[in-house]
Amino acid sequence: MHKNGLIYLIFHFPLYLSFSTSDVLENEPLKYRLLIKLALDSGARRGEITGLTWEDINFNNSTMNINKSTQYIKELGIFEKETKTQTSNRIIYLSKTTLDILKMYKKEQLEKQIRL
Repeated sequence: MHKNGLIYLIFHFPLYLSFSTSDVLENEPLKYRLLIKLALDSGARRGEITGLTWEDINFNNSTMNINKSTQYIKELGIFEKETKTQTSNRIIYLSKTTLDILKMYKKEQLEKQIRL
């Protein structure tokens, strides 16, 4: 089977698991680490992740609320819209690692606002 085929993936999957996403991403900017961790932790679509606001994150319950999405169309730019389907609106539990990165990013955003 081709190198990128299913058999290759199944055979090498334990190797992929041996690398922590934290290790692989540690030198990346915080916003990119956060985007990747949110995607891996939640399974949310790209537009759902970019549509999140701080009001959608509940640090006390370790959850995020998916209730909107963003989309880019050349003629319109970036805009907010409803999720793909009504059942796409959901609450997702997040890992402690992802919540820690969210807290760091929120702190970074607040510090940048203060400097402005």
